[in-house]
Amino acid sequence: MVYTEGGLVEGKNIRLGIRRHMDVFKGIPFADIPGRFEKPKRHPGWDGILKAKEYRQRCLQLNLLQTDTRGSEDCLYLNIWVPQGRDVSTGLPVMVWLFGGGFLLGGSMGVNFLDNYLYDGQEIADRGDVIVVTVAYRVGTLGFLSSGDASGPGNYGLWDQHAAIAWVHRNIRSFGGDPDNITLFGESAGGASVGLQIMSPHNKGLVKRAISQSGSALCPWAINKNPRQVAEKVAQMVNCPTDKTMMSCLKMTDPVALTMAGTLTVKSSPESPLLHNLLLVPVIDGDFLPKDPSKLFSNSADIDYIAGVNDMDGHLFTGMDIPSINRPLVATNVEDMKTLLGSYTKDKGKAGQDAAFSQYTSDWGDKPSKETVKRTIVDIGTDYIFLVPIQAALYVHASNAKSGRTYSYLFSEPNRLGGLLKPLPSWMGADHTDEIQYIFGKPFSSFLGYWPSHRDLSGYMIAYWTNFAKTGDPNKGLKVPTTWPKFTTTGHKFLEIHANMGRNSVKQKMRLRFVHFWTSVLPYLKSIGTVYTEGGLVEGKNIRLSILRHMDVFKGIPFADIPGRFEKPKRHPGWDGILKAKEYRQRCLQLNLLQTDTRGSEDCLYLNIWVPQGRDVSTDLPVMVWLFGGSFLLGGSMGVNFLDNYLYDGQEIADRGDVIVVTVGSRVGTLGFLSSGDASGPGNYGLWDQQAAIAWVHRNIRSFGGDPDNITLFGESAGGASVGYQIMSPHNKGLVKRAISQSGSALCPWAINKNPRQVAEKVAQMVNCPTDKTMMSCLKMTDPVALTMAGSLVTLKSSPESPLVNNLLLAPVIDGDFLPKDPSKLFSNSADIDYIAGVNDMDGHLYTGMDIPSINRPLVSTSVEDMKILLGSYTKDKGQAAQDAAFVQYTSDWGDKPSKETVKRTIVDIGTDYIYLVPIQAALYVHASNAKSGRTYSYLFSEPNRLGGLTKPLPSWMGADHTDELQYIFGKPFSSFLGYWPSHRDLSGYMIAYWTNFAKTGDPNKGLKVPTTWPKFTTTGHKFLEIHANMGKNSVKQKMRLRFVHFWTSVLPYLKSLGMVYTEGGLVEGKNIRLGFRRHMDVFKGIPFADIPGRFEKPTRHPGWEGILKATEYRKRCLQVTLLQTDTRGSEDCLYLNIWVPHGREVSTGLPVMLWLFGGGFLVGGSMGANFLDNYLYSGQEIADRGDVIVVTIGYRVGTLGFLSSGDASGPGNYGLWDQHAAIAWVHRNIRSFGGDPDNITLFGESAGAASVSLQTLSPHNKGLIKRAISQSGVSLCPWAVNRNPRQVAEKVARKVNCPTDETMMSCLKITDPVALTLAGNLTVKSSPESPLLNNLLLAAVIDGDFLPDDPGNLFNNSADIDYIAGVNDMDGHLFTGMDIPSINRPLVATSVEDMKTLLGSYTKDKGKAGQDAAFSQYTSDWGDKPSKETVKMTVVDIGTDYIFLVPIQAALYLHASNAKSGRTYSYLFSEPNRLGGLTKPLPSWMGADHTDDLQFVFGKPFSSFLGYWPSHRDLSGYMIAYWTNFAKTGDPNKGLKVPTTWPKFTTTGHKFLEINAKMDKNNVKQKMRLRFVHFWTSVLPSLQSLGLVYTEGGVVEGKNIRLGFRHHMDVFKGIPFADIPGRFEKPKRHPGWDGILKATEYRQRCLQLNLIMTSTRGSEDCLYLNIWVPHRRSVSTDLPVMVWIYGGAFLLGGSMGANFLDNYLYSGQEIADRGDVIVVTLGYRVGTLGFLSSGDSSLPGNYGLWDQQAAIAWVHRNIRSFGGDPGKVTVFGESAGGASVNFQVRKFSPQDIWPTLHTKPKYYRSCNAIAVALNLQRSELEGCCNL
Repeated sequence: MVYTEGGLVEGKNIRLGIRRHMDVFKGIPFADIPGRFEKPKRHPGWDGILKAKEYRQRCLQLNLLQTDTRGSEDCLYLNIWVPQGRDVSTGLPVMVWLFGGGFLLGGSMGVNFLDNYLYDGQEIADRGDVIVVTVAYRVGTLGFLSSGDASGPGNYGLWDQHAAIAWVHRNIRSFGGDPDNITLFGESAGGASVGLQIMSPHNKGLVKRAISQSGSALCPWAINKNPRQVAEKVAQMVNCPTDKTMMSCLKMTDPVALTMAGTLTVKSSPESPLLHNLLLVPVIDGDFLPKDPSKLFSNSADIDYIAGVNDMDGHLFTGMDIPSINRPLVATNVEDMKTLLGSYTKDKGKAGQDAAFSQYTSDWGDKPSKETVKRTIVDIGTDYIFLVPIQAALYVHASNAKSGRTYSYLFSEPNRLGGLLKPLPSWMGADHTDEIQYIFGKPFSSFLGYWPSHRDLSGYMIAYWTNFAKTGDPNKGLKVPTTWPKFTTTGHKFLEIHANMGRNSVKQKMRLRFVHFWTSVLPYLKSIGTVYTEGGLVEGKNIRLSILRHMDVFKGIPFADIPGRFEKPKRHPGWDGILKAKEYRQRCLQLNLLQTDTRGSEDCLYLNIWVPQGRDVSTDLPVMVWLFGGSFLLGGSMGVNFLDNYLYDGQEIADRGDVIVVTVGSRVGTLGFLSSGDASGPGNYGLWDQQAAIAWVHRNIRSFGGDPDNITLFGESAGGASVGYQIMSPHNKGLVKRAISQSGSALCPWAINKNPRQVAEKVAQMVNCPTDKTMMSCLKMTDPVALTMAGSLVTLKSSPESPLVNNLLLAPVIDGDFLPKDPSKLFSNSADIDYIAGVNDMDGHLYTGMDIPSINRPLVSTSVEDMKILLGSYTKDKGQAAQDAAFVQYTSDWGDKPSKETVKRTIVDIGTDYIYLVPIQAALYVHASNAKSGRTYSYLFSEPNRLGGLTKPLPSWMGADHTDELQYIFGKPFSSFLGYWPSHRDLSGYMIAYWTNFAKTGDPNKGLKVPTTWPKFTTTGHKFLEIHANMGKNSVKQKMRLRFVHFWTSVLPYLKSLGMVYTEGGLVEGKNIRLGFRRHMDVFKGIPFADIPGRFEKPTRHPGWEGILKATEYRKRCLQVTLLQTDTRGSEDCLYLNIWVPHGREVSTGLPVMLWLFGGGFLVGGSMGANFLDNYLYSGQEIADRGDVIVVTIGYRVGTLGFLSSGDASGPGNYGLWDQHAAIAWVHRNIRSFGGDPDNITLFGESAGAASVSLQTLSPHNKGLIKRAISQSGVSLCPWAVNRNPRQVAEKVARKVNCPTDETMMSCLKITDPVALTLAGNLTVKSSPESPLLNNLLLAAVIDGDFLPDDPGNLFNNSADIDYIAGVNDMDGHLFTGMDIPSINRPLVATSVEDMKTLLGSYTKDKGKAGQDAAFSQYTSDWGDKPSKETVKMTVVDIGTDYIFLVPIQAALYLHASNAKSGRTYSYLFSEPNRLGGLTKPLPSWMGADHTDDLQFVFGKPFSSFLGYWPSHRDLSGYMIAYWTNFAKTGDPNKGLKVPTTWPKFTTTGHKFLEINAKMDKNNVKQKMRLRFVHFWTSVLPSLQSLGLVYTEGGVVEGKNIRLGFRHHMDVFKGIPFADIPGRFEKPKRHPGWDGILKATEYRQRCLQLNLIMTSTRGSEDCLYLNIWVPHRRSVSTDLPVMVWIYGGAFLLGGSMGANFLDNYLYSGQEIADRGDVIVVTLGYRVGTLGFLSSGDSSLPGNYGLWDQQAAIAWVHRNIRSFGGDPGKVTVFGESAGGASVNFQVRKFSPQDIWPTLHTKPKYYRSCNAIAVALNLQRSELEGCCNL
């Protein structure tokens, strides 16, 4: 008992050896339960004796996956290990351990493996003779959140550590410790904590020494200099205010919620490395840390200090940031490395990144190996995160030291998981945390995976560490392998620690070059001047703007190499010297304005930069990147030139708005936008150029003073559309923050070409190239000028019939890469991007003025007919009705006699609306709809064109034409006064202010002064700002040309819409949802397909309704039990269906129909499926939209009301199946009205729904209704799909509801409360191996003689003309077996093999013990002697998967294919691992695809819900929707949408199947799915009726049954091979097995040997067979003891049957077996030369006969259970040489072992030759043996 300040504590005394033991105290409180966000307080103490024998919970923290919490707020406890010798210890040094874990995780005991805790102090304490203390402290939110002020100063975890140190100082003397000799030691965050504790003034006098392992107070992650930001983020997550009341609210908040709010973002990357997410860390609070740690080292001047690093400490972090470094076959992208460096050096900009890159690659050479790149990345992480700050801490400590000594180390013992075929690379050194196991002596306490060298290393480290703790000198005390020198400010010596240490382990100046770079070079990089870019140095031009105001201008910087023709751009290779960037470069090769010639060059990918400067060099300026317009045909980065004043000169915007402006060049015309429509020439080269420029800016702009995280794109016309494309392309994710589209958007009708091949072929023909597959190869070789001229497809002679806009054909395309799908479906990618878009009020004038020139001639009338024709051209895909509707829309206000001006202006309005305004308004609406953090703004520019008016070129009524706003955006009224008025300069100032305010903040109103507030555009308000010279509050308006926008977006597309649909029951009205531009869907929910059903009756047709049925909400599911089966939900009024109908430009017709049948064990489920965040599982939207099919989901009765059957006509059952049939029939009768094809209906379903699909195809009632079917994880042959004894279940239900079980039973049940009936049919969920869940699924389909006239196995001819897919998930059985045997989901708990066997017995119970044993043998034949825990668990899942799903599905496929006429058959295996499987996740790490896992992908959840899904999941979902809907359309899953590989048919011979997962290719086509097990369940097991046929690992054997007496018989098996024909002088090998049934009724030949008189030979080399005698009484025997006979014959002669006299073989086992009730086995083995010849060395080691015997014994052990034997009760017996063999098989002997026996019992050993041969004695030994 030890007396502490809190009271008496009692620990545990453990014996370590003779006169050596240890007192261990666990869970002593060193402080009271802490107040939330408060310093710890002393513990108040306790009464009585505190039992300190168990660890206490760690402090409340996140689990490793950060999905939940663990631990408690009551956590401030410590543990003490006190070593004792002969006497109780006194005055021992004390070592206090501070754990690591990023200040987020960890505990005083560390991780636990097999009850061996990592931080168990026993080995250090025992071997080093020191007291070890490990302490807990608060982590995460509760330990390190700080408000940055006195309300929540933070550092609570550090205060906890300090409280523990103080407690130890006050109390440790009672435990035998010296309070004046305390050494702190810790690792990672614990190492940093050690550093912070010794520099805090609060620990003065408490600590004598300190050891920081892989962490110091100077590490970049050890201090948060801006804690308020983190605190506010946490507050927002828990709904607390962020004002002065924040901390008060947080203190009252649930601690679990607080802890969860402190989740670390673990999805790290080079751009956002894991390190930068460690934000809940110590702070400079003015108390614990009164100032920056670097200024507090004087406080540790008298403290001895060791600090060190592991040589690959950074691997843990960089391996998460750049995972490819751990993939040996995958090269790591150097760009990722550079990006990571940029993240580490971001405060120094591009110059810092480039300097670091140069530093780390200077030794690479021209072609660095994959390993070099990977190791360099690890070095970077190690240096930056650990090594450099630790070396700096050592230097500062040594500089400040008075009496304190300083030591440095490098730990370099390679990680034990590194190497070929291991998880980590073969070049792996010591990873982060690797040293801990050696410090804590794990190689001594856990021999698992450790070698003697590891124990040596552990001993060294314990010696150094404890010597240091005792004396301050790591060399004094326990013996060490070499002397560890001090670290000094000049010598920088250090000790390299590893297993093979010697004097060479002392080194100096650890990675000095890199330490110097990070500490002395990087901090002093600054200035713009000559700018370092990734390509090299560039020098621009500095222009003076005013006093203290100037600008750096760079023109002509290459952002990509000269592009390959029709290829994506590539990075520029760079240049030597300094690039003079002072002149614009040529624009990209293009037509001149008149299209008579070309101008420009292919060498054109350059950009220009304007950087404004004030007193100081600018830093972190917002960046605006300009994309020029020109119809994708013309244009350049500088724009048109007038008097050397280029239009796109960025000076005015940059200067006035204080932003950096960048303008870029990109390819246009043929070279930029021609596309073949396939992979040979995908197109979008101009967009790729723009993206390359954006990416270049993001990588390099910091060097120019720009903020790479604040880039705004802006552009006009085609440039405005390009802006839209760039922000929605996945390739720009994270590159763009804001965007402005002027007079163009991605939805404009000219902005995308949906038929690019046609244009490409036209160009090809013009340059004499073929139009076949060689077209692009030819075009690439063609003269670029000719190609450019051939792209002059814009016929300037336009007309109303062929308007100019319809001729803009060289435009972007949907290439599946830059634009993976229709732009309208990509707006989610811009959800976090702020967006401005707008239009000029007469933007359409430029085009309509060319189509109908008369509008610009004031004296000439414009023909109304021309206007109508132009409308017809714009609406041609909707025909005459659309043209007429549009004409009415635009002329409704005309009156009887419209003026000339009215007609002209209407034409301009039409062009403006169609070409620009409407698609831009649509883009704004979709952006606002998809927006998360992104804000949306709309404008109308209406400043009249300066060329409009009487005697001017344009009409007097002229507004703002196309491009008119550009001059104001680029400040031309300031730089060129020609023709501009003061009002124009005002306008230009307004626009520059709005535009640059937006670029800076995302709000155009914040920053420079603006004339009025610009409101946001919302999906309801539609507000916009009208921009012109005379702006005021009246300039804010809303609903821009709403009537016309509504017409083009909502009226015109639906002129032929589904609208109201007439069904047999009446009119129904659904809901139309917009999916994208010209893509929408009609959804109908809750249409009744049958009347409210009578109880236990077939459904009847619905009587119909009056008026219009609003079909917009799901109806209730059918009455059923809840998931917990404690209550009910749903209604008897439940026979409703839901329909999803996709539409494109026109209303769909003749679409294939897919009808879904839900699963749920026939007990639960509904037509909508489970609901998460209003996203129903069975929503058909994604399938319908992506696959262009109609999807129908239906409700049907389940449980008692759906599947109870009396087994006779009073209650035949199958009511749920009849409901399904009624729905199928309704769809067949009505779906044409919804645009569906009633003759192309595909059923699909999962689990019970899949079995239903199968049953529907087999029922004669569906003949002619179904064309195709898909069964997912269920078929009619599944053991749970049909109940063969339904009466038993019905009577059980009847008794539960107090109904009789006689002929009146059904009458009573029909009038019983339906809720009571439903509850009476609940499932028993308490399953076990003896009573598996599967066997409780009793309310199922029945063979009723009507719906199912016969057993399903006999009805497959009914589906002979139905195409059929069926498949299984690779771990479908896990859901069931995990409930039967829960231990399979507990990684640390072994699963009992006996439980597995019991489960098999439940599945094979109708075959008895023989069936169980045969199955057990089948599933364990590959296990080996010691199967791992994982092997047993996975086998249990395999058993469940096979029996419950896979085997019956394979059988159904075989029967379908066998009976098929026109019907095709396809098989699949779904194997995408469950997303919840893995270490610290709910499911095991080996988890494959569980039951129902496929549903989310079939129903497109990765597209509709991004929560937890990765791009690979969206790929997989796309694949499955493609296969499923292709099949629904054509019966062939490969025809239609693109699929990753061809899915072959399943045939009765080939059995081919497709394995479906995220990484599919041709290797996913396989065959004969688990054939061995399918064969067992379908062919072997059914034929087992006794031992007669026995399944062995080699195949089925059939013996002979002999009658011995009344109820007394015996099975005899002769000649079973236990090994293959042996190779000569080789060990035996397992027999490869046989097909069919092996007749085991005759002895086989003995092994080749001499005859008795040694004159000849007999026997054969094919001789390794055995014989078995199995006695039986009344029933088949089980678990009998087994006796294995080894015959004698001096190792020269003999056989398994022995000598024969009158057909009575000597070794017949019949009598022993019968009389002794045991199984007898006799075996053959090689003898003589072939069995025992030995050369005495490894060339011919001998003992082949003994190896044969061992092989036979092992075979018996593996297989005898199938014969009724107990493999745990095997007795080996033998005589003479067989007797000696018995000894050898039981244990190994040496001659010395047998001398005593020979000496004491010589009479038992008559043949010394036999003994000598058996023992392989030398001649001298043989003589001694014979003498004895």
